[in-house]
Amino acid sequence: MRVIKFPSSMPSKIDGLGLLTFLGAENVNNLVGRLSSSSTTDTLPLPAGFVIASDAIRDPIKEPGLALYNITDGIHTIDVAGWFGKWLNTAKVTDNQTMLRIEVLEEDVSMKKNIVIASLWSFAVHVALFLTAFRLGDKWGVANAYALLATGLARGAIVMANRMAADTAALDGLQQSEEVVKTFWTLPDGKTVTIFAPRGVIINVLLSKPKPRNPGE
Repeated sequence: MRVIKFPSSMPSKIDGLGLLTFLGAENVNNLVGRLSSSSTTDTLPLPAGFVIASDAIRDPIKEPGLALYNITDGIHTIDVAGWFGKWLNTAKVTDNQTMLRIEVLEEDVSMKKNIVIASLWSFAVHVALFLTAFRLGDKWGVANAYALLATGLARGAIVMANRMAADTAALDGLQQSEEVVKTFWTLPDGKTVTIFAPRGVIINVLLSKPKPRNPGE
């Protein structure tokens, strides 16, 4: 019988490049997962690509304290859409003073402008990465530049699909109920915010995560 002995202290090796992909994962999750348009970070290469690949940006935040109190209908729930919970966490909310009114617009001109500016930023950054790696003769650098471009495009497509799904859900919710209700929200950091919004939008968008449709359907 052969006995296999393991050393008491096995040496560990840390892959620096692999470790780099995990840096800032929480920040990337909050930044991308809130589905807000940004003129700088929408298509720039970001670390923690696994957050987008695993669809973690759609998951609700796991911090206790986030809850909705529908004052008009007398309803309380903690099942809040992940994107809206992350948006609230990054919004400038002051203690017991913030009041928001949510409306459904037919077209968001500012979002289109942000997409154009973000695309220009992305083009400039990726060209700089390609040229730098090519001038240095770094084949791995060129490959990494291609990988960053691919992940940026994939992230943009995923986020855009979720934004479109949220827009569609908002229009559907507006058809279900246009009555504006008063809601009171508590955040994980103890802050509170009062939100006025159509009942259908609250149910379909703020309490339900976006469901992108299959393009083939």
